[in-house]
Amino acid sequence: MAMIRCAECFKEISDKAPVCIHCGAPTGFVQLQPPSPPIQAEPQNNAKTNGMALAGLITALASTVLNILFVVGVVGLILSLIGFFQVEEKKERGKGMAIAGILVSMASIIYSFYMFQQYRDIIERFLF
Repeated sequence: MAMIRCAECFKEISDKAPVCIHCGAPTGFVQLQPPSPPIQAEPQNNAKTNGMALAGLITALASTVLNILFVVGVVGLILSLIGFFQVEEKKERGKGMAIAGILVSMASIIYSFYMFQQYRDIIERFLF
């Protein structure tokens, strides 16, 4: 550490000081701060998507088209439930798909029972 003279008060100060300790005048030296660590990007989630959750959602969506066959909705519900629990267990992606599959399957099952009642009433009117 070398000593220098202040340009204002001419007293000796450290060459590392940003200001004079006697008069407060800037010394013209900039005190450098240690460099900050580089910002790291968030780690990517390379987990794969759960196949059961995807199959459950696809089956649930297919059951909305085939609303007379409530069995397709039940299959979609079972696949979605299996996928939902596997996502938690295996730390995979697809929880949202599994939840969507569960909800769509349940709605499809309820709607298919309603439509079955409607079809039964129509058939009874024509036959009897």
